[in-house]
Amino acid sequence: MEEIDVAEDGLLSGTFVYTMDPKGRVIMPRRFRERLGVPFVLTKGIGGCLLAMSRERWQPLVDRYSSESIIFQRFYLAGAVECRPSPKSGRFLIPHPLREFAEILPAQEATVAGIGVAVEIWNKQRWEHASKHPEQRDRRQLRFELDLEPVATEPFAMRVRSLLGIPIVETKGTMDVRAGRLLAARMQEVTPGSVPAVVLDLRQATRLRTTPAGLRWALAQQRARGVAVCLLTSDPAASRLLSRYADVFATLEDALWWLEEHTAGASAAEEMPPPEAPPSLGVE
Repeated sequence: MEEIDVAEDGLLSGTFVYTMDPKGRVIMPRRFRERLGVPFVLTKGIGGCLLAMSRERWQPLVDRYSSESIIFQRFYLAGAVECRPSPKSGRFLIPHPLREFAEILPAQEATVAGIGVAVEIWNKQRWEHASKHPEQRDRRQLRFELDLEPVATEPFAMRVRSLLGIPIVETKGTMDVRAGRLLAARMQEVTPGSVPAVVLDLRQATRLRTTPAGLRWALAQQRARGVAVCLLTSDPAASRLLSRYADVFATLEDALWWLEEHTAGASAAEEMPPPEAPPSLGVE
């Protein structure tokens, strides 16, 4: 076994080399096991490695990407398994499909490397090449990025108030799949048939760039019913994404001015009498 110790600062760090046994098992170092917990999640990683992380870190990724990203569904989620290392030896079984993906076979050496909040498991030759050419495995190349930095987990909350007869739904916290469903249901509740408009304040919500499909569907339904939906957000990327489903504003004042003009114009159009028929020219 080869070990390169890097740091003891609470992060997963260090590089270890072990030989896979005939049953397809590899050792997870004790210091990694203590931080990953039991069981931990093992899935495919970038560049042909395997990626191990704690269940606590894996679940927010599932909440954020499982309903939005086909890349996450087919690459990460489809390959994910839970692993339970032996308490004594630290050995854990790598399923055959993952061994094939990583090209790690029994009697071959595998590199186990801590990368901060996760662990990568490599075919040793692949690891040596990847560590010499890091630009070829830059995680930022992924569209959604796997958020290997700490994931914000502020609980979602919302409240409803009314201003000038218009319901305003204020939100705060992480906009995950569950939050999207709750918010969609609440918007349906506050916009019965007589309500012409609703304001959705997302300025204190996070993870808006992966807004759940349920919320987008609810916004589209409101627009189809003729309800004017105003969204408040200061996130440019979220503004571009959500502008397909609602009118987006940076401040509540801007939204209310727009609603006043919009509803006034709609009311005037409804009250305008139909045009009179043109007078007859008396030509038979």
